[in-house]
Amino acid sequence: MVGQQQIAMIFSENIYLLGAGFTKAVNSKAPLNCDLLETIVSKGAEKLSFYREKYKTDDIERLLTQFDLDSFADEQIRKDRREIESEISAFFSDYRFPVLNDKIPSWLEIFSVDLLKENDSIITLNYDCLLEGVLDYLGVWTPRDGYARISAFPTDSILTNPKKITIHKIHGSENFVESSVIGKNKNQTGIGFNINASIYPKSGANSHFG
Repeated sequence: MVGQQQIAMIFSENIYLLGAGFTKAVNSKAPLNCDLLETIVSKGAEKLSFYREKYKTDDIERLLTQFDLDSFADEQIRKDRREIESEISAFFSDYRFPVLNDKIPSWLEIFSVDLLKENDSIITLNYDCLLEGVLDYLGVWTPRDGYARISAFPTDSILTNPKKITIHKIHGSENFVESSVIGKNKNQTGIGFNINASIYPKSGANSHFG
C-alpha cells in the first residue's frame, strides 16, 4: 500500500535534498553535522554530554541511534529522552529566520522564488527552521499542509500553502511537539508543531499556538 507521504513524493515535480551545509551557507555560524554534538554540548547540554561520554562518540546521529536502541530496555533512558529533545530544540531555536534580519542571500531567494515549483518536495536533514522561515517570508510556502504527515491545530488559522510545496523533515524539527490524540488510546500520540512569528514571519504573525 502506498502511504500519503509516498504519494506526495510520486507527484512531486522536483525533489530537493538539503543537509547541514544548507543552513551553514545561509548562516556561517551554524555547525556542520560533524561538529553538531560538540557545539550543543559546549552550550551547556548536560544530558547530551552525559550520553556522549557513555557512548564515546562525537557523532550525534550515532549517539541518538544508540540511545533509541537502548531505550527499549532501559526506563531511565526513556525518561531522559524528553530532556535531550529539549536540549536540541533549545539550541536550534537560535537559528530561526530573525537571525537573518531580513537579509536573505540572493542565491536563496532565487532558489525559493524562481526554482521551486508547484508540488515540489524538499527533504531536509536539518532540525532548524531557517528554511521554513525564508519560504514563509517570501510567500512561497506556509506550514498549512506544508509538512509531510505533520499538522497543527487550528489549520484554518494559517495562510494557504500557495504552491503546495511539501517539506519532509526526516530527522525531526526543533518546533515539532508530541501530544496525545483526542479520542484515541491514551498511549497514542501525534506530532504537530508550534506556530509563532519567530519561526514563520508571515503565517505566525500575531499568533502563538503551541
